[in-house]
Amino acid sequence: MTFSSLLSRILDLFNDRSVIKAKLICQFDKNSELEKSISYGEKNLNIDLSESDKNVTFTEHKETGNQLFLSGEYNKAFNEFKKALIVKRNAPETSIYYYNSLINNDIIKNQNSFTVAVIVPGKYKQIDSKSMLQGFAQAQQELYEAGGINGKYLKIAIFIDNDKREKAQQIACYIAEDSNILAVTGHWTSDVSLAAVPIYNANKILYISPISTTIKLSGYGDYIYRTNITNKSGSANLANYMKTKLQKTKVAIFYVKGVSYSEEIRSEFKKALGVNIFNKTYKIAEFDYQHLFEDVESKADEVAQEFIAKAKNKGAEVILLATDNARAEVARQIIQANAANNNEKLEIIGDLANLYQSSTLDLKKDAEGLVLAVSWHNNIDRCEKSDCDSNGANQNCSDFPNKAVCLWGGDVNFKAAMCYDAMKVIIEAIKKIEAENKEIDRQQIAKELKNNFLKNNFSAKGALGEITFSSNGDRKLKPYLVKVEYKGNEAQHESGYDFVPIESSSSVN
Repeated sequence: MTFSSLLSRILDLFNDRSVIKAKLICQFDKNSELEKSISYGEKNLNIDLSESDKNVTFTEHKETGNQLFLSGEYNKAFNEFKKALIVKRNAPETSIYYYNSLINNDIIKNQNSFTVAVIVPGKYKQIDSKSMLQGFAQAQQELYEAGGINGKYLKIAIFIDNDKREKAQQIACYIAEDSNILAVTGHWTSDVSLAAVPIYNANKILYISPISTTIKLSGYGDYIYRTNITNKSGSANLANYMKTKLQKTKVAIFYVKGVSYSEEIRSEFKKALGVNIFNKTYKIAEFDYQHLFEDVESKADEVAQEFIAKAKNKGAEVILLATDNARAEVARQIIQANAANNNEKLEIIGDLANLYQSSTLDLKKDAEGLVLAVSWHNNIDRCEKSDCDSNGANQNCSDFPNKAVCLWGGDVNFKAAMCYDAMKVIIEAIKKIEAENKEIDRQQIAKELKNNFLKNNFSAKGALGEITFSSNGDRKLKPYLVKVEYKGNEAQHESGYDFVPIESSSSVN
């Protein structure tokens, strides 16, 4: 037996085991609870409004649209969704239902469509879910306004997984049985994404992760891709910043034991520094703050001060915050505790996403100097809201963030950008299939994507320009480094502080 045939047999065995594993996962009782987590427009998943936003008029129009959609009265449903969007523009869930209604009504008129599933955490992470849907919805709207792909339009099925592994697996199994769904994008945390990918890969369904950064997705299978940066690339950029810009050698790493995202940043950061038994240049102190503030909420500031003191006692000059989403508030407590010691303030870097939000800017001067590695930053000239016409558009603003300002009435974040890019990749793959007069199905979409990027002739235009992939399914993308700085009246955030790019992003090989 030749080496190549042996390797092929090993891969076949691995694939066989993966298929068996996926089938075992999907042996569960399908119940009505799962159906409550799915909507094309027939039910309200409550993502558009926060708990404090009780817009009765908006809700009445939206839920009337849901009822009409359920009864198949699509021409009336899209009118109700449109009325809801007039009341509240920044409502991506409703926007998706509006275009799904238009598409369903067009199908009656002998038009056609293709369906993509998007999975978001839902009300559990309402702000994050809304950001993700902004990206998906913007791609859907742009394609519809452009006339679709030879008259074929994008229909979106929204799924809610509550950021739970078991729920994500149930959704993946449900999708596997619904051949009308051609591709999948979404899921929030890395651990939840990893729970679902064996099912997508075994069933040969193209899955593009827009948020997950875990290196465990890299090279997972022929059907798994991502548009976001990875823990490896982000950590390497932060390590390089510490070495070359800060010129520091002693770092305290705050991480969460048992959380793959956090542990990977910790590990990859150390690798990028070249930390090993032969390299004594860099000194590392490590703190697992998984239970840092449990049962001590009234003394949170004191506990954070204690950890800062421990880091200093270890000789730390820099703190790396490898925080997970669940403990982002804990990380902000550490930032505040560090800032309380003005004369002995340590430099703080990290993470890749969880601190990249307005609540960090709310810390104002306490967060000043914090450096993060991120996949996208809204740093170019943007349209003002007043520049948008009555239809929420501006012909002079053709790029992603400027269109978003007109569409949603304000800026969007990296989550929207990465989700937009994931959907644009799927759309581009379908365009190529349609241009070649081939049948559009799951296998063909994945085949088109794989074959073309290997030949270096596949790309899609996204929020950052051209989207291309490496052979392991990771996007060719170098992270941005951004720093919290005071910008005063020029700041986009009301605090007067902004995330300001300190290193340009570009594609990397």
